[in-house]
Amino acid sequence: MSAISRWVRGGLELVDRVVPASLHHADPVERRRARMVVFNTGVFLAYGVFQGAMEIAVESRERAVFAIGLLVVASAFGLGAIAWLRRRADSRAAGWTTMITLFAVVTAITYTKGGQHAPGLAWFVVLPVVARALIGSRAALIFAAASLIVVLGFVLLSTYGLPVPPPPIGAALYVKQIVAICAATILCSGLVYMNGVVEQEAQAALVATRDAATQ
Repeated sequence: MSAISRWVRGGLELVDRVVPASLHHADPVERRRARMVVFNTGVFLAYGVFQGAMEIAVESRERAVFAIGLLVVASAFGLGAIAWLRRRADSRAAGWTTMITLFAVVTAITYTKGGQHAPGLAWFVVLPVVARALIGSRAALIFAAASLIVVLGFVLLSTYGLPVPPPPIGAALYVKQIVAICAATILCSGLVYMNGVVEQEAQAALVATRDAATQ
């Protein structure tokens, strides 16, 4: 357990090295949002590499090229958001850029993988959680509503027999389902852990301020 704790703490230190120094002494909300942007982007860059390898291994050339193209574009936007964050220390704009890119890519890939029957459909449950961490409560409601609309759209496409690309079958389907669930679990666990760290830091700062005032 201590080894896992050290590994997680090391990951948080890496995130903090990417976050601009000016935000470490700014509003705690801004610092938390910047941390979330960096962490979220890092997870999806790693997921994108693994997903791209799976596309090459199990999909047709055309489907693999399309999916990898989307992942490359999404990675470029994610890295661009971090570059903007480091240059302008604007965590809100970086958060919106990251979230909109993520939503668009998840929607496009889900459609190409079968819509309602896609192995990554569960990502739409995760998106409002990510929006809350990256931006705030209002964004969580916006992306929750958008996710419901997209999923309902996929259901209607299937219900009325409208053309949707076929989903993966056999081993490819099972592998992609497992990978999607594992990635979503890692992401949500990381967001919860980082929120806990932020709360602990805020409590420690309040105690230090109180102690200094009473001395």
